[in-house]
Amino acid sequence: AWKPGRFGGGLSFDGGDNISTSLTNNYTNGITFEVWLRTTVVATSYFFGDVTTTAGSQAWVTASGTVSWLGYNSGSKFNPTSTRTVNDGNWHHVALVWDGTTTSNAVKVYIDAVLDTQATSTGTWTTAQCTVNIGDTRTTSCTTRAAGEQFNGVLDEVAIFSSNRTAAQISSDYNARRFKGNETNITG
Repeated sequence: AWKPGRFGGGLSFDGGDNISTSLTNNYTNGITFEVWLRTTVVATSYFFGDVTTTAGSQAWVTASGTVSWLGYNSGSKFNPTSTRTVNDGNWHHVALVWDGTTTSNAVKVYIDAVLDTQATSTGTWTTAQCTVNIGDTRTTSCTTRAAGEQFNGVLDEVAIFSSNRTAAQISSDYNARRFKGNETNITG
């Protein structure tokens, strides 16, 4: 359902619904997922994902209000979790970035355009055979998760890029407050 968003209307999720896209998460040269979100949830609440047991990625607000991102690289996984919380009922800009390399700090979580945490990537991106869900993730068999783990709150200005956005680009997106529609490598 549409609710007042960060800009105009945003998509409201009640913890029991999602939007299934036609996008597959095939980002071997890097990926950036950006979203404005508002929530007060105090339980696991997935807002993006296409994960299977060994491929893809998913992101969620944890029960403590931090942002966690799980992704698979060549059979290994990364799972950085923010130190800042986002479940205070205010709008927060979240950007998840993998720069396409296997270097230390190749995986980054930004909260409100500030680099919050980093992790090391140990291999190339492993593509899930599922399509990407917004407001939810996928299970190991590419089906939608059970109600209760789906996002509970409002999402706005959701964007997926087939490249790693720089800190300057993320700051610009945050300060502009909305996408212009002419950004390079935007896929969804």
